[in-house]
Amino acid sequence: MDDTSRNVIESGSAVSLQHRIYLAADAGQPLSGLAQRAAAGAADLGWADPSSRAHEGRRSRQLLETAARSVADSVGVPGAAVIFFPAPMLALTAAVAATGNGPAACGAADRLPVHHAVTERARRLYVPATTLQVDATARVSVEAVAQAVTAGVQVIISQVGNPEVGSMADHSAISANVHTHGGQVVLDATMAAGRVTLPEPATWDVLVLSATSWAGGLGVGIVVVKPGTPWDASAAWGADGRKPAQLPVRAPGVAACATAALSLEQAVATVTERTLRDQRRTDALRAALTTVPDVVVHGTQPQLPHVLGFSVAGVLAESLLLELDRRGISVAAGSACTPDPDVPSSVLTAMGAPVGGFVRMTLPMFDAVLCGADAESPPAQAEVGVRAEAAIAHVCAELPIAIAATRAELV
Repeated sequence: MDDTSRNVIESGSAVSLQHRIYLAADAGQPLSGLAQRAAAGAADLGWADPSSRAHEGRRSRQLLETAARSVADSVGVPGAAVIFFPAPMLALTAAVAATGNGPAACGAADRLPVHHAVTERARRLYVPATTLQVDATARVSVEAVAQAVTAGVQVIISQVGNPEVGSMADHSAISANVHTHGGQVVLDATMAAGRVTLPEPATWDVLVLSATSWAGGLGVGIVVVKPGTPWDASAAWGADGRKPAQLPVRAPGVAACATAALSLEQAVATVTERTLRDQRRTDALRAALTTVPDVVVHGTQPQLPHVLGFSVAGVLAESLLLELDRRGISVAAGSACTPDPDVPSSVLTAMGAPVGGFVRMTLPMFDAVLCGADAESPPAQAEVGVRAEAAIAHVCAELPIAIAATRAELV
């Protein structure tokens, strides 16, 4: 920690005393100022049904198609088909249902809706569902993928990084095995887009994104389908055979799609700097946790730089979450697949790791969100950065105290 950050803490203007610290960005993030202005402009233009032949409908359609082209360009595949969905999990399960022609498989540490989609696909094909086992870091082995595709699996769902422990897969090796056997790869980037540089387009066939990841708004899931990829539109969103870039039923509004697309452009342009910043901060948090007895920090490098998961033996996740909340620190607890913090994590179960007292930290995109800077009269950018660094230092100091206090309540 530099002297400026230390002075902020010691001077009595410490972030912890005046502002909340937000480390639960997987639950949502506010839009940037640029995105907010874009959202307002898009709402003025794109309020009509884009399928309407009226002038206003055609204007909405044009805005939607512009957003789709922007997303395709941002992920490095100009001309790809882009479909917007009303939730990231709907986008992900639609991709599982619609990609390729044969059986699919996912890792044991994948999200529960993905497992359900793989099982439903297997039921339709009258074949057993295939689950790829993971190691103690939540990674699927390249050997497991090779065995699956040799046995006839045609579609592999691969995560850029696990949303609970951050472990990043050896995606290049996985995709090489799949493509060698003529299969397709669905790449789940719902926790990674805008936060890390995504794998090269040559390594995937269908890409799934969540605008929440890059602070592009809640309720927008996106599927990018590379040209030439087998894609069953009726399986993805119904039997009406809509063309790419149109909105499936119950889709987000056109303005939300346009806002998500513009925010992604902004995030991709600054991703390298953000990745280094986030990695430095999670490294500091990880180091602080390793000093606390009976705490297990999950996963190993390479990991998503903004995600950290840890378990505390003998402590309920909800109790620790509330203790940190009383100290002005917002985190998430328990499985990412359910709002109940005391439901065991299916990811940790698959890893064979301790499931009790599981807490997740996800850093937000913007420093002002992390340190709770006043949105009405934000301080200068340099000061926000100092406050954010001080906030992380404060969390590092508070974690051992909060864990000890939570344990003391059990005595």
